[in-house]
Amino acid sequence: MLTRAVNKEAPYLKPRAAVFGQYLVPYEETMEAAERRGKPYNEHLPPLVPPAARKATGPPGSREDDSRPLPSTAYCEEGEQYVCPDTAHKSPYYEVGLENLKGLLEEAEGCDLAFAQRMQGLGNVGRTIVWDCLDPDYDPTDRKPVMQQFMAKYLERFYTRMQPGNVPDVQELSEEALHKHKTFCKAWVRKHYCTLTPNITGPAEALANEFFPYLQAQMPRQANLTRLDLARILMRHPDFTAEFAICLHYYSTNLEHSRAARNASYKQMSSVSGAKIWSYNRLGDLLGEKIATLHKIFREMDDPLHTAFHPLLVDWHGILGQIPHVHKYFDDDAAQHGGGAASKVGRRSGGAGQVPPWRVARSG
Repeated sequence: MLTRAVNKEAPYLKPRAAVFGQYLVPYEETMEAAERRGKPYNEHLPPLVPPAARKATGPPGSREDDSRPLPSTAYCEEGEQYVCPDTAHKSPYYEVGLENLKGLLEEAEGCDLAFAQRMQGLGNVGRTIVWDCLDPDYDPTDRKPVMQQFMAKYLERFYTRMQPGNVPDVQELSEEALHKHKTFCKAWVRKHYCTLTPNITGPAEALANEFFPYLQAQMPRQANLTRLDLARILMRHPDFTAEFAICLHYYSTNLEHSRAARNASYKQMSSVSGAKIWSYNRLGDLLGEKIATLHKIFREMDDPLHTAFHPLLVDWHGILGQIPHVHKYFDDDAAQHGGGAASKVGRRSGGAGQVPPWRVARSG
């Protein structure tokens, strides 16, 4: 749950049991009974039956020091668009300061990106091999609002330029609109939703497993750290990242040489195998020398709640995928100056203007 700390002089930094009511969806302000109210952003929902009396702890905006509007009684329902904390019992959810969350996610992302660049240099490979969008068809949580914005703004400006006089090709216009929307969403996801690829995370987890049994006894039992967690610590912590990258490079290269249908020379395989053993010993010695550093890291993870938001362990890519993104309205040159399907239809019909399809009777 994301919220800004209301008390700017002492903003809370760590996750805590819920204190404020929170919106679960992006909202916009509206006037309802001469009061400021919040309703789901860009969603045309049917009015709901006014809910029963609010809980004593109050929904978003019920506190005097909370500048957010109260949820709309016509469009918002508790548990769907917003939640209220339960102070009488243990809160079923937790909240974390927005600035704190933003900082630790950026820190974790920066560490992963630096490790990807280090592996890119060691392997002499392209950026997409180590850092790429894993799911270009990822369906973000704001896909419905984006589609509404697209259809409302793009097509509205497109049709206002048309002149009456001929019958448009409705199918081609609709296909182009959907194609542009799909292309926009894919391009946005490819640019903003990148992370370490399985070429890095798979071998890294396998390599961390080699040292995990020796370090497991040092880990707090309640933290339940996994092999992937240990790999993230070794990839992100400045004391271990360089040595771990070298060891991972030779480990991955040795895996590649041992695959079927690979024709690596005996000399090359022997050289890589020797370098792998050497890097194993170097990394093992480093972990022994820095055992006090590891003890300090493990002590910071004795609370499972804080472990999930520790910059060395946080799954920033997964959290980013859960945050709803609200895009601005589309500004498309084709909507202002023509082009695309509009030009094709206009040329085919002699260059005359067109009218919206709902103003033209369909024949047949």
